[in-house]
Amino acid sequence: YNVLVSAEASFEGFAVNSCISRIADIGVVSLASGDKIILARTEYDLLTDEQKKLVTNYDLLVAAEVEYNNLVLINEVNDLIANCDLNSIDSIEEVINSYNELSSDNKKRIKDKEKYSNILVTYVIKLIDKIGVVTNKSGDDINKADNAYNNLLKEEKELVTNYEVLVTAKEVYSNMV
Repeated sequence: YNVLVSAEASFEGFAVNSCISRIADIGVVSLASGDKIILARTEYDLLTDEQKKLVTNYDLLVAAEVEYNNLVLINEVNDLIANCDLNSIDSIEEVINSYNELSSDNKKRIKDKEKYSNILVTYVIKLIDKIGVVTNKSGDDINKADNAYNNLLKEEKELVTNYEVLVTAKEVYSNMV
């Protein structure tokens, strides 16, 4: 019986040490770390509650999961920016919506900020063009274009080539309603 209890304790200790090693093996988190993180999480989840208390680097696993998820999101937005079809409002809106879902820290980690800025300017220009002939039903389109314009940085606003069209549309619309 004592041999069995001793073997069981050794196995439980091995499982804890294996999990600690698996977490340590993650190293610096990159997009290539996904499999290592999943293995470490799986190994940790298989431990008993008592064994989990003995895992001294669990916080590293949690931090690695958070960083990996951030890297995946950032990479997805970087890909959307790189592949954005500037002729498609849907493509542009997908980029903008995905970017807006990022945390402020992750927004700072976007690679091509200049292209993203160009996407925003193009979006405003397209929204203004979409207004067309102003009618009593143009309010939503005018407001959407105006809000998008107002969210631009000063330097970006200067690149909106059809801003006067928006100003005129707002005036005409306000005289209608």
